Amino acid sequence: VILSRGETIALSDLPDKILAPPDKLDHSHTLEQMERRHIEVVLEQAMTLEEAAEMLGINVATLWRKRRRYGLD
Repeated sequence: VILSRGETIALSDLPDKILAPPDKLDHSHTLEQMERRHIEVVLEQAMTLEEAAEMLGINVATLWRKRRRYGLD
């Protein structure tokens, strides 16, 4: 929740956590692990495989293969 006195949100209205510079990148995950997790999140949000594939910018056949590869069947 953001509380603002005016009609627009100013930087001063945001919590310090948002304004702080990001921590260093977490290099403990492989690209494959990050891709698998991203696909999982999209599949949870999408209503259909077609919608998920569109959200990911890939075709349905590619999504099907990636699901199989990552055990997301």
